[in-house]
Amino acid sequence: MSKRRAFIPPEIAAEIKARAASDIAGLADHFLLGEYPRRKATRGGIEYARDKAGRRTWTATTTGRFAGWVKDWRGHNRDAIDFIRDRMGCDFTEALHWLADRYGVALSDQMTAEERARRSEEYRAKEAARQAEQERQREQQERIDRAAHEAAEIVACAIVARLPAATSHPYAERKHVTPRTALYASEAITGRLHSSDAQRWIDKATAAKAGDLVIPMQDASGRVINVQTITPDGTKRFLMGGQKQGAFHVIPGIEPGFLVEGYATGLTVAEATGRTVFVAFDAGNLGAVAEIVRPRLCAVAADNDESWTGENKARATGLPFLMPPTVGHDWNDHAQAEGRADTAARLAEITRTLPGVRT
Repeated sequence: MSKRRAFIPPEIAAEIKARAASDIAGLADHFLLGEYPRRKATRGGIEYARDKAGRRTWTATTTGRFAGWVKDWRGHNRDAIDFIRDRMGCDFTEALHWLADRYGVALSDQMTAEERARRSEEYRAKEAARQAEQERQREQQERIDRAAHEAAEIVACAIVARLPAATSHPYAERKHVTPRTALYASEAITGRLHSSDAQRWIDKATAAKAGDLVIPMQDASGRVINVQTITPDGTKRFLMGGQKQGAFHVIPGIEPGFLVEGYATGLTVAEATGRTVFVAFDAGNLGAVAEIVRPRLCAVAADNDESWTGENKARATGLPFLMPPTVGHDWNDHAQAEGRADTAARLAEITRTLPGVRT
């Protein structure tokens, strides 16, 4: 393809991109068929695969939230323009020119001044309508999220009021911790919850299964707003529609205390140090919880992930942090590998270096 780099005005680029998004199946056929034959049509799109086993599968999404996107076999999602750039090895402007030729879209250098002005005015009107629609959808989603959070809070409070304290659990036994602040689901519990995946309300959604370990989650005011359930095999879930950002669980002890990701890690740190532990449930929530309970914290007992996620999120809190020396370990893993005494000594070392913290 000849490289034409003439600027394309935003109103024309927007028209081309919209046409490409609605033509995503045709574009996928153009660039994938031959090397990747069509495998099957799915509810939301079309799959292309190199063999019957489905290896190296591509999916062109034609409906739903990601309509107009292509997901490659590495799991990367691309819109129509990026898909063309990847397959043709061209830049953004070249991809737009190629699409303009495909759809017969007249470019600005092929228009009269009156036509350019008309197209520009149409674009501004469409852009204003698009932004208004985006704002309407955002407000609608906020209303749905608020209602979903409220429903999950009602179910979470009912669970906490109904379930007995846990004394043991297969998951805790494997982790060599005592679940002293958790509850035990002696029966299945259902409730009315909102599924963000299905985008609908479910009247008898599973909130906890019989045999689950249940960890209450609170907000800054101390209200229970969600729960984490852990099955005997270690599968972890939160209530559908429940708020997780800024929610945490407290294992009481001496303060200031530690901030951690997971519940088993929290129990390990609490038992090793005697300090209060705040469980954020995942690395992405460390920052939000740190802002809420910062005056009550001395450090983050971070996970040593291969991806560096634990370290990066702990560092972003601005608090002192300490990780186990072995990559891939959290502090529960370290305690099981190296013993409680070594864990306690390492965690005590960081508190000794902090001003105003009694050891």
